[in-house]
Amino acid sequence: MSFQSYITNIEQKTGKSLDEIILHIQSSNILSESKRPMEIIKYIKSEFDLGLGHARAIYAVLKSKS
Repeated sequence: MSFQSYITNIEQKTGKSLDEIILHIQSSNILSESKRPMEIIKYIKSEFDLGLGHARAIYAVLKSKS
């Protein structure tokens, strides 16, 4: 599965754009509370009801914007 396919699937599954998801994560306390990638990925999985691969894709985008 290509990276763009992950993003498209995320948007379809959550009903939110990637930018909306990133803003939600940035406005939460998770980034200031935890610097450990797996803790942030776990948060993304639970907050948006996504699998590991999709959460990692969001995390990659999040880190590239930081």
